[in-house]
Amino acid sequence: MNKCSNIFAGLIFTFAISSAFAAEITSLSNAITYTIPDYGADGSSGSPPGPETIAPGIVWTEESSVSLFGYSRTYGFGENGKWDGVSMYGTNSEDSSMTISFATPVQGVAAFMNYAPFRGNPVISVYDKYNNLLESTTLSFSAIGSGEVHGFLESAANISHFKFSGAYLGASNLQVAAVPEPESYAMLLAGLGLMGGIARRCSQRERGQTTVFT
Repeated sequence: MNKCSNIFAGLIFTFAISSAFAAEITSLSNAITYTIPDYGADGSSGSPPGPETIAPGIVWTEESSVSLFGYSRTYGFGENGKWDGVSMYGTNSEDSSMTISFATPVQGVAAFMNYAPFRGNPVISVYDKYNNLLESTTLSFSAIGSGEVHGFLESAANISHFKFSGAYLGASNLQVAAVPEPESYAMLLAGLGLMGGIARRCSQRERGQTTVFT
């Protein structure tokens, strides 16, 4: 393999690695924010609650009958204070979980959330359509009576499930970025342009070398 081929192969590998980023985020630009319907003091009807449709193609489900959806009365998060009058969905226990599923995979997901410290592990995770784990993180923050935005941003639209687990974890909205963000397109175009330029130079150099030795 000649020098140009080595450089070109290296650039392709580097570009593939850099473009396949996946990150935990605390804000999500260019996102659609969905609010949670208010079902009052009892939350979602049914035993167990759910599934519940947040928007067309976006469905909330739970793994325990104690989970809440659309609950809007006072809800305590221990040392992290309480929410009052906030329509929310929550695990409502130390070890239960709930999942938001997308009929069409999305690139980014986030939510404004809070949890009860020292009451289990507050974990959020994202999975692809085959239920392969993409990213997962354990939350740790102090937000007395408020909360923080947390979620994930992938390099492509491959998130099919957004899972919340443990620690009385609750969220008051859902933020979704369905298509790649402008920065992703810019990086892709820049990388393709760079590789195209190097390919042209290598081709010109090889033609020049062939002319010299004939």
